[in-house]
Amino acid sequence: MNHLESELLESELVSEVRTKGFAGPFPACTPEEMQEIRAEIERDVLDTPSKIYGFPIGRDRHLDCPVIWELFKRPSIASKLTEILGPDLLIWRSGFFYKPPGAPETAWHKAAVFTDFTDHPILEPPDPKGLYCLTVWMAIDEATLENGCVQLIPGTQNIKMKTSQQEVSKQSKEDDREFGSKKEGFFGYKFNYDLTEEHMRTVVSMECKSGEFFIFDQRTVHGSPPNNSSKRRLGINFRVITPNVKAYGHFLPEGKIEHYGNVYDLTKWGCLQYSGEDRYGMNKIVSPPKA
Repeated sequence: MNHLESELLESELVSEVRTKGFAGPFPACTPEEMQEIRAEIERDVLDTPSKIYGFPIGRDRHLDCPVIWELFKRPSIASKLTEILGPDLLIWRSGFFYKPPGAPETAWHKAAVFTDFTDHPILEPPDPKGLYCLTVWMAIDEATLENGCVQLIPGTQNIKMKTSQQEVSKQSKEDDREFGSKKEGFFGYKFNYDLTEEHMRTVVSMECKSGEFFIFDQRTVHGSPPNNSSKRRLGINFRVITPNVKAYGHFLPEGKIEHYGNVYDLTKWGCLQYSGEDRYGMNKIVSPPKA
């Protein structure tokens, strides 16, 4: 263990993420502030073509929408991420999570280096067993158990589980635009995890007020129940990595990736420097969007 890891492990927050696999919720902004941000997102982001991918999509809008980039940079979020992973961080991915009334459950799932639906790892960390990627999930609308808040199973990021993958229905570009909200399972797939009764007894329902967020290790098993309310549940997430983790390394030479049944042009994609500096030069870095 190096000096930096020793310092980080002294933090209660780091210990919580390492043992449980998640922490939160925490306030990023007040519901009143989020109301204004939500209006801007609905006006300028949702249903608008991405400058990165060329069609309306909720994927990676931090790359072309200043309101999203500024939301992600809020000090209350950045301070916790750097406390856990260190001062140098890159954003490599973001996405909206839309769950309208009547939307089905999102099946239990997890990811290590994001090899689901791809032939090669999307992330290449120097130590796959270490902590190298964190996801921030933020509630744009209030997220409750009734309208399908995210649920997580503590400690499951540290265990290996036998899984099988069963296709339920194919993903379409329209579904990706709404982030699989109309698909059963997870993007039309169902994963069969070897979960015990003890696992199910420890499930945590991460209810969040509008403007709150939580942080989790993507390797933690998570999902969400159906939206049984009359209100939508809109959230957004983003994922940070340390600069010694290579993103899309296998796919960038071809300039595209096939993911969730669609092909995405990566020629305009890149990581954004979220905090600190890039001391490795392993990743494609692009400039943040300008207001």
